[in-house]
Amino acid sequence: MREPRVQFSKILTIGSLSLFIWALLKGFTTNFSEILDTTVYVTSITVSGSIFGMCVKSYMSKAKAENIYKVQRTMYEDIMKVKLQYNEEMMKLNKRYNVTQDEIDVIDLLSPINDGVDSVLSDMKENINNHLYDTKTEDDVDNF
Repeated sequence: MREPRVQFSKILTIGSLSLFIWALLKGFTTNFSEILDTTVYVTSITVSGSIFGMCVKSYMSKAKAENIYKVQRTMYEDIMKVKLQYNEEMMKLNKRYNVTQDEIDVIDLLSPINDGVDSVLSDMKENINNHLYDTKTEDDVDNF
């Protein structure tokens, strides 16, 4: 297993936050009775806040993409566990009652649970694909 390391996106977000906080503090602690032009302070607060906002938005998109991958992997692992348990139970039935594979297949086809499982799986896949599409599309930046 890999050792966790600090990601560049976290460093960038923390750095832009500290820049924004510094600009705010500098703007609020400056004595404006001596300085007539406040353009530098207003611009620095606006720009650093915008940079911080974009860094947070980018970091959240990246985290969302990573979480979607984790959900997909977990879903696949859970499905494989259920499938393995089902196969083991079918093998036990086969040995206990001397049921042929054809008879097991007929029972499977008549079982209403398959429709429910397929419906749940397709809903989960569609939901994951929608989230993945949202993550891959570029974010629009609003200008005011």
